[in-house]
Amino acid sequence: ARALAELYRAPSSGSPLQVPPETGGPPRASSPCDSNRSRAVGDGLRDRALLLERDRLLLCRIEKNGFMALTHVAHLLDPSLGLFKSAGQERRPRSCSATPSGEALQSRLRSTDWQSVVVYRDPAERFLSAYKSKCLLADGDGRTHCHHLFNLSDHQISLEAVARALPASGHLNPHWIPQSRFCGGSVGANWSSYTHAISNHNLTAGLLEVVDHVTARKAAAARDRARGQVRAWLESQATGTAHSTHAAAAMSELHERPEVMARLRNFYREDYALFGAHHIRFPYL
Repeated sequence: ARALAELYRAPSSGSPLQVPPETGGPPRASSPCDSNRSRAVGDGLRDRALLLERDRLLLCRIEKNGFMALTHVAHLLDPSLGLFKSAGQERRPRSCSATPSGEALQSRLRSTDWQSVVVYRDPAERFLSAYKSKCLLADGDGRTHCHHLFNLSDHQISLEAVARALPASGHLNPHWIPQSRFCGGSVGANWSSYTHAISNHNLTAGLLEVVDHVTARKAAAARDRARGQVRAWLESQATGTAHSTHAAAAMSELHERPEVMARLRNFYREDYALFGAHHIRFPYL
C-alpha cells in the first residue's frame, strides 16, 4: 500500500502528471481482465477506458462521474463487449473490463476517426457524492470503500475525518482518486485530445449528442434503433435512481465547512488546476 501511495501521491504544485511509458510491441486494444483493484490503480486505471472499435468510440469512465451511464451506453451500442452479467432478472455490471494498453489509448485519442468522451465534475461535489454513497452506507460496499480504506469506525465517520484521511489513502481507491489520473493519466495529460468533455450536470444531453455522432455512419434502421435505445435508457434515469446521492443539492453543506473545503482543494489541486486551465469553473470556490 505504501508503494502505491508513493506512486500515486499528488504531484507538487506545477509538476506535470507523468504517464508511465509503454514498452515493446504494437498497440493492443485489450488484455485479460483483472479485477484486482490494486492492480487497476497500479495500471493508472486504464481499465476504466472502454474502446468500442466498431463505433470508433473511446469512453473514459470515472467513478462518481456517470460511470454507470457510460457503461450502459457502451453496452447498448455494442452488447458483444460483455459488460454485464445476468443475475436472475437483473443485469449487473461485471467486476472489471479489459484493459487497453497505454499506447492503444494514445493512438485512439490522436486519431481523427475516433470520438472520445470524458465526464468531469467539481472535485468537491464528487467527494461529497462518494462520501454519501460509501461512508454513509447508501451502497452495500460502502465499508470497503470508506471505513476499511480510511481505517475509520462508524462513530469516527464525518466529512472532516474522511477529508483528513485522503492524503494517506485516497490515492488507493478510484472513488477518491483525482479525475486527472484516470484512463492511464490521459484525462490530465491529454485533456485537449478528448473530443467530448461533458459536465456531470449535462450528462444526458451530452451523451445523446455523442451517440448521434457515432451512429451517423450506420444504416438508417440500425442508427435509429441505437439512438432510441440509448435515449430511452438515459431518460429513464433522468429523474434519479437509487444510486443517486443528490450531492449537487447538498454542496452548501461543504461550503459551510471551510476546513474541509481547504483540504479538498489541496488534495484535488491537480484537478482544479486542469479545469481552471480550460476555463471550467465551479461554485463554492
